[in-house]
Amino acid sequence: MNYTFHPEAASDLFDVMEYYEALREGLGLRFHAQVSSTLNNICLFPDSYPTFESGSKRAILHQFPFALVYRHNDSMI
Repeated sequence: MNYTFHPEAASDLFDVMEYYEALREGLGLRFHAQVSSTLNNICLFPDSYPTFESGSKRAILHQFPFALVYRHNDSMI
């Protein structure tokens, strides 16, 4: 399944990654890796995450206080 980010969400992700990298070298990369892993899980099992608001779903990252909120149809997240 393919995915795309809302432009503001993509900007937020980049900003958060830069923030963590500024806190400690390599932490931004760990954040990116966890986002990528979570996106992979969402693509494989989009219905496995709880409903959040207005039919969207929310996947909470395990090691960071961050969540990916998404909607999906048969072919796109």
